[in-house]
Amino acid sequence: MKRLFIILIASMRLFSQEEIIESYAPHIGLTIHEQLLNEFFINIGEIKGEGTGSSIDYTWYLLNPRIEIVENNAHFYGQVRE
Repeated sequence: MKRLFIILIASMRLFSQEEIIESYAPHIGLTIHEQLLNEFFINIGEIKGEGTGSSIDYTWYLLNPRIEIVENNAHFYGQVRE
């Protein structure tokens, strides 16, 4: 009986929910390639904004937007024209 109890406890430890969760974490991943993001910017069309200041109204345009992905970082580059 004692042997059965030890086997039961050992198997409960082996299949505990916490260990199962840890073995699958992280279970979802997402990869987005730099080229996909840059093609999105090309296909989205004109990107612009408008605003007002104390004495002026302005419109700006984003030109040549692109993203460069390096290890653990993403850099956004672009030009703004008024």
